[in-house]
Amino acid sequence: MSTLLVIGNGFDLKLGAKTQYKDFFTSSFYSKTKTAIDNWILEFDKYVRMHLSPNMAVLEDHSFTCWDLLFYLVSTNGILNINADDIKWCDIEKVIHESLISYVSNQLDSNETDYFSFGWRSVLDYFDSGVSIDALSYDRPHQMMCFFLAIRYRGNFDLFQKLLEELVVFEKKFGQYIAKATNTKTYQSKSNTLVKRLCQSLYDIYVDSFNYSDF
Repeated sequence: MSTLLVIGNGFDLKLGAKTQYKDFFTSSFYSKTKTAIDNWILEFDKYVRMHLSPNMAVLEDHSFTCWDLLFYLVSTNGILNINADDIKWCDIEKVIHESLISYVSNQLDSNETDYFSFGWRSVLDYFDSGVSIDALSYDRPHQMMCFFLAIRYRGNFDLFQKLLEELVVFEKKFGQYIAKATNTKTYQSKSNTLVKRLCQSLYDIYVDSFNYSDF
């Protein structure tokens, strides 16, 4: 009789690996991304809020994605603490899901560009569901998302294709962090031992892993 062994993040956590999103967001690996976002927001405020000449190289920084900015805004406004001990993968996926569903189910005026509509809708549910289009003139989080997408995607573009591409970049960065976090002799030794224990007395075993780590 064949046996299917399905391995998820619980496998890595059992081995003591730092593979939660909280670990990723608070790691030194991600610190450069947070610094880049902080610098971008400073230039955004300089340009949009204070009407001063910005450093365009910073505003056009491609070292972080719209998803990085969205998670940052959601977290810093107290809606979702991405640094909390109980933050789960599904919480992050929920932010992504709800921002897209909100856009699809609540299309704004057809005259608005896609990046404007998505930027506004992606943060709407996390801040104030009563905010109107006119509020963009003073609502900072909404304004930042719209401005970021406008700078990043000048001209005609396929919005969902671009959002998918940015999500792939974000997930690749997360995968690189996981690979680094689990690339230790201790992890390899423990993972081999645990797999052998799980497979004791079993034959014809198939393994399906949902992890970024390579045990």
